[in-house]
Amino acid sequence: MNRNEHEHHHDCDCHHHHDEEEMADKYHECFNRFQPALTDAEVAEKTAQLLAEKAPKHFTDDTLKQLHGLIDLTTLTTLDTKDSVWQMVDTEVNQWEGTRPDVSNVAAVCTSSQFHRNRSAGLTSQGRFYSCCSGWIPASQTFPEVKIAEVGMAVPAGADEIDVVIDTWGLFQGRGLRGADRRITGDQRGCRGARLKVILETGALASAEEIHRATILALYSGADFVKTSTGKGLSWRHA
Repeated sequence: MNRNEHEHHHDCDCHHHHDEEEMADKYHECFNRFQPALTDAEVAEKTAQLLAEKAPKHFTDDTLKQLHGLIDLTTLTTLDTKDSVWQMVDTEVNQWEGTRPDVSNVAAVCTSSQFHRNRSAGLTSQGRFYSCCSGWIPASQTFPEVKIAEVGMAVPAGADEIDVVIDTWGLFQGRGLRGADRRITGDQRGCRGARLKVILETGALASAEEIHRATILALYSGADFVKTSTGKGLSWRHA
């Protein structure tokens, strides 16, 4: 290879690497706006301290009543049917309404996307959100076009809120920060005004630092809020 050929290839490689470096700088600049994550040991120590100091004081009837109003009433089993979803909504939400003036109804009803028209038609309790699990939950491992299509179909079917799982495999093994960002951004665009919840699957994240970074990335990419875990899958990183 002569010098001109070397310089030509060198320039091409540089453009590629410069683009990657600029993208990486963008994300790291975002991370640096926030306080550094605690270490795993510090998180464990702080958690134990909070439980020891606060749990006895706050484990009261009033706290439990408040927590009831924060529940996402969820069914995501392979045995779900239109009838079973409708029965859950009617029994656990509609019929509960007004029976305990001192206890708020659940915050939202969450089902798979194909049940949304059925569920939204049957939900009569006012002020409840229709939350839809979309984007190939819980694994989140499918084509981005499939996820965006499912999200986009759920909103006109009655979803006020879209729940998706962050692409943990892509984030740490394959597509990196840019890939995770683009997938969340695509989901957000598909929401068309509905709220977007990004579930972090914290059991698949190896450290407090990874949880910290995944949280910031999700919010940076368009999530309205985040949740810790679906509770539906084992950690692929800890298996």
